[in-house]
Amino acid sequence: MKIALAQLNPIIGNIKYNAAKISRIIKICRNQNVDLAIFPELALTGYPPRDLLFREDFLKEVEIALQKYITPYSEDVGIIIGTPVRENGNLYNSALLYAHGSLAGRQDKTLLPDYDVFDESRYFKSGINHKPVLFKGVKLGLTVCEDIWNDKDYWNRHLYPVDPVERTVWTHDGCFCRYASTLYCRYCLYPPD
Repeated sequence: MKIALAQLNPIIGNIKYNAAKISRIIKICRNQNVDLAIFPELALTGYPPRDLLFREDFLKEVEIALQKYITPYSEDVGIIIGTPVRENGNLYNSALLYAHGSLAGRQDKTLLPDYDVFDESRYFKSGINHKPVLFKGVKLGLTVCEDIWNDKDYWNRHLYPVDPVERTVWTHDGCFCRYASTLYCRYCLYPPD
């Protein structure tokens, strides 16, 4: 399987700009016969979108962008993209898998950081289900940023009572896709606009 890790420098709150940039990258992936393009955490909104997440018009614009820019492009290229998702009055920081022109899987971020500059539990509800998603016959365990940082065999200090990776491994025999957004990157190269 040919996988593209799509690094981009989204502008926080500028969904149209971010979606257009994502669309250009997907077109490049299609031309290079990429099977799966993986975009960062909250790629459509930029990270962290903070109080923009309380605005109805902002969340509606995210939903429209998913339908207009992501869904149709997933006919030829599988797409994993980070975006806020509304469900039953809650908001989740989610990894969505699009394939064959439709939503094929979803994983909500479980471990929401509330230290240093982070305040994610103010905006998002923690995900509880940890099931792999199927893409081209391969089971993919999706983790979002912090979800991979709680391994009891690696970290001396645990910030959270659960380990989403361990939960996913119990039901999984494929591979893992972990993606994140970072607030600071000293030596990053971004694709041209």
